[in-house]
Amino acid sequence: MNVAFRKKYLIIAVLFISLVAGGYSGASRLIKDRAEQKRQAEIAAQVKPVFGNLPDVKLSYSYDSADSKKTYIVPEMAEGLEGNPKVAKVYKYQNDKALTLLDATRIASVLGITTQSQKQEDESYIFYGEEKKSALTFWPKYNQINYYRRDGDFSGIVPSKETAMNTASYYLSQFNLAGFDLTPDSNSTKLEIRKDKEYPEVGTTELYDSVFVPFTRRGLDFKSVTMPYQDQLLYLAIGPGNKILNMALYYAPLSDETSGVYQIKELAKAQEEARAGGGQIVDLSMPDSFYFNADAKQPEISAVSVNSWYLAYLDRQDLEFLQPVYVFSGTASLVSSSSAPVTLYINAVK
Repeated sequence: MNVAFRKKYLIIAVLFISLVAGGYSGASRLIKDRAEQKRQAEIAAQVKPVFGNLPDVKLSYSYDSADSKKTYIVPEMAEGLEGNPKVAKVYKYQNDKALTLLDATRIASVLGITTQSQKQEDESYIFYGEEKKSALTFWPKYNQINYYRRDGDFSGIVPSKETAMNTASYYLSQFNLAGFDLTPDSNSTKLEIRKDKEYPEVGTTELYDSVFVPFTRRGLDFKSVTMPYQDQLLYLAIGPGNKILNMALYYAPLSDETSGVYQIKELAKAQEEARAGGGQIVDLSMPDSFYFNADAKQPEISAVSVNSWYLAYLDRQDLEFLQPVYVFSGTASLVSSSSAPVTLYINAVK
């Protein structure tokens, strides 16, 4: 009788504990569900999809060896201590605005070239400075301007980073380009050595003769990328005496009037899409010898292994909207048994 009594109450105790645990588990799920509902409601309150459903980002150039079957290795990567942004602004390009020959003539004049342009067979225009020691090339088709100075004169005081950024900002203001609100990227501004060099070399605070000043869009939620052609819409190389040694400008004006706010997909979802091959391979960094070999075959990728990521705005003239993408970087294994650094994009708007 005593044993049966103990068993009875032991069963009751176990049932009671199970009910309490079950109730706690259910309450915990309910709290989490309500917290998630609140979070989603807060995100929904911020979202303003004024442009409707956005088209997928499709670049006019996207490196991909479509004939080869690729394996994508994408580990689980954390969002960081502060977490990912849940929403981001989206802007519309003013694709009806383009650089004109008049704009190019004004920019050439600001840079000290006052001669008339010469039209080339490829539909570009070249403005030559005195004795052709400097030149500005304008490509209307691409809204692009390039400038270089090759007079070999490196006399004068070498500017500091701050002075070079101020000089570069001044020149941009004189270009007077609407919808092109850029600011120097202080984090990417760097010291260089250019004198007697075919390509710039990295300088130090003790030894440098020029400052490379890249620009970024003002007021964006995070940085922008313009790969694969170049990493910024505008850069200027400032030399001694605040002379402009080199400049590249890609004109991609934004509408100043309207912007939308869109939800960002979770990092886990972007990683899942990358594993399924849903990204666009936009950069495959091959050795220089590959690019100078006209007979080189397009390399085939057998596997892509991702090791880092970040969010960025894809900033290109041939797109309709300035919108965010996940940028995944890593290593591509090639069928030829070699490997190369690789970058791919995943649409970030949910």
